[in-house]
Amino acid sequence: MIKKIIKVLCFSCFCLLAAACGERENVYFQTETSVAGTQQNEDVAATEIMAENNADDTQTAGSDKKRFVYICGAVNVPGVYEVEQNARLYEVVEAAGGLREDAAEESVNQARQIEDGEMIRILTQEEAAQAGDEEAGEGAENDVKAETANDSDGRIDLNLATVAELMTLPGIGQAKADSIVRYREKNGAFSSIEEIKQVEGIKEGVYNRIKDNIKVK
Repeated sequence: MIKKIIKVLCFSCFCLLAAACGERENVYFQTETSVAGTQQNEDVAATEIMAENNADDTQTAGSDKKRFVYICGAVNVPGVYEVEQNARLYEVVEAAGGLREDAAEESVNQARQIEDGEMIRILTQEEAAQAGDEEAGEGAENDVKAETANDSDGRIDLNLATVAELMTLPGIGQAKADSIVRYREKNGAFSSIEEIKQVEGIKEGVYNRIKDNIKVK
C-alpha cells in the first residue's frame, strides 16, 4: 500500500515538472520568435532605406549628366532644351526643329560641344552678311589708321598721326599732342599745315620748329 502511494506521488511530481518545463520552453520559443520578427522588420526597413538612397543617387547622377541650353534665331522652334552632357550643337539644332531656310548654316560649327546654360543664336543669311560687311569695314578703318605721315618722306601727317607720333616732333609734348588731336576731332581734317597754329598752345615759334616735319594729305 505504501509503495503504491509513493508511486502515485512520484508520478504526480513528474507530471508537475514536465508541465513546468513545457511552459518555460513555450515562453522561450515565443520570445525567440518575437525577437526574430523584430529583427526581420528592421532588416526590411533598412533594405527599403538603402533602395531609396540608391534611387536618389541614381537620379542625382542622371541629372549631373544633363545640360540645358537656350537656342534662338534662325531655328524652327527656339527655346530651352535638355540634352546629354557631351551633346553637340547639331543635336540641339535637331531638338529645335532644325534650321530655317534663311539660316546661315556656315556661320556656326555644329560639331562643337555645348556648355551648360549656354545661349546659342543662329544668324540668318542677312545678319551674317551684315556682320561680314562690318568686319570688312573695321579692317579697312584699321588699315587707314595704320598709315602714318612717316610712310615715305619722313614727315608726320597731321590728319593721321597719333598722340605718340605727334610727340616725336620737336617742341611737342603730351599736352600739345592731345590738343592737336582734339582740334582735329572737333573741326575735322587739317586743310594745311599752317592751320596747326589755330591749335591752343601752338604758337609761331613752335610752328617754325615743326613745319618742315609735318604735312597734310
